[in-house]
Amino acid sequence: MPNFSLPSTEYVIQKFKNVITKKWNPTSNDFKVTYKKNIADLFVSIDKNNNSKVTLSEFKNIIKEWASMTDDECVVLFDFLNENKNKFLVYTEMIYQIHNILYPIRHSLTVNVFKKLDKQNLKMISLSDLAHFPSSIDKYKFLSTVVGPYNANDTLIITRDEYMSYYVDNSINTKNDDIYMSNLCDTWKVSMNE
Repeated sequence: MPNFSLPSTEYVIQKFKNVITKKWNPTSNDFKVTYKKNIADLFVSIDKNNNSKVTLSEFKNIIKEWASMTDDECVVLFDFLNENKNKFLVYTEMIYQIHNILYPIRHSLTVNVFKKLDKQNLKMISLSDLAHFPSSIDKYKFLSTVVGPYNANDTLIITRDEYMSYYVDNSINTKNDDIYMSNLCDTWKVSMNE
């Protein structure tokens, strides 16, 4: 009996990475400026009904041609990009998961550091979550850098999306994996093995 299984995730991810590399040239100097614009343009082209949610059907209609993928490969890629494992893909998932495709080591470390900071698993970190870190870290400055200006009455909380957006930008602006990982680990006093 023939085996009609889907292609492997590794194969599909590598194929998609090759397409991104060819189309977007992540080693170019302007990639840090165009990264989110490229993803936004792709997302808008997929989201035909403009509801900010992409279904598998919408995804396949565009990605099959854009990335020269089969229906089955599109299913595997959609499942990988769909981090929440619901029936639709949102823009932030595409940003984070394409970052994961391009920079898997950086992405994994960034996610693991967030989990370490988010002690209560609330998908957010607050000033109190940061209290156990050395005083050399200006927690207020870090929070304001990530979430923007705030006043004394604001509750200082960083959502997972804000944190990931900040570190994806930081990662895109850092040419070398070792430098990015060293900076992240030094800032949060974690080892790369944690």
